[in-house]
Amino acid sequence: MQWNHNLALALLGRDWLGGERLKALACAEALPAGRFHVKGLDTHGIPVTRSTAATWSDDDIAAGRGAAVHARRPESLGVRLYRAVQAPEACWLALGVARIAVIRIRDTAVRAEPIVSPTAQRLVRQRSVGKVLRGVGRLMRDVATGLQEDIGRPPLHERPEDAVLEFEFEAPRAELLRVERCRQLAVGPATRQVRLHFTDDSWARIRTDVDGAEALTLPY
Repeated sequence: MQWNHNLALALLGRDWLGGERLKALACAEALPAGRFHVKGLDTHGIPVTRSTAATWSDDDIAAGRGAAVHARRPESLGVRLYRAVQAPEACWLALGVARIAVIRIRDTAVRAEPIVSPTAQRLVRQRSVGKVLRGVGRLMRDVATGLQEDIGRPPLHERPEDAVLEFEFEAPRAELLRVERCRQLAVGPATRQVRLHFTDDSWARIRTDVDGAEALTLPY
């Protein structure tokens, strides 16, 4: 994943903070082998009709059974936050004085789907093999043109007018009790884990970088 700290700071100041002071900003993502330890959910976070309580240790990362979330209810804050950082796009965890949020940055200039001309769509629906082949050719050219435009576009931080914040999770800062570093059996050169404890007795463990772990665990 690629994170642009300065762009995230600028967008937060423009679209979210208002007069609120930002305490910390850190990149955030889910654990590769994390498990849900939540009543009403299985270990992958899928709802189940009958709860099966796990007996493994929440810190048993080496065996691939490390708990990413611990909660009594699927709607708990810890569950909501962890689901937010499971997004495939790069996410940020922002701690303000009054609020906490998981955000991601979307490039509005990039289309979710390539633009295909009506002519190409009409041709590929024809019964004639020749017309279908011509339609497929037009469709491929349309897709290639869209990809070329995306590849040739400058990096997003050079055109902040195309960047918008999307909020995957938001809650009052008072709901967060503390953030603590997690014990790691194997620590990579730039990866750290922190655990966020909430007032509803839930917690979520996320992965961040060295600077993120330092910023999130400072005393506030």
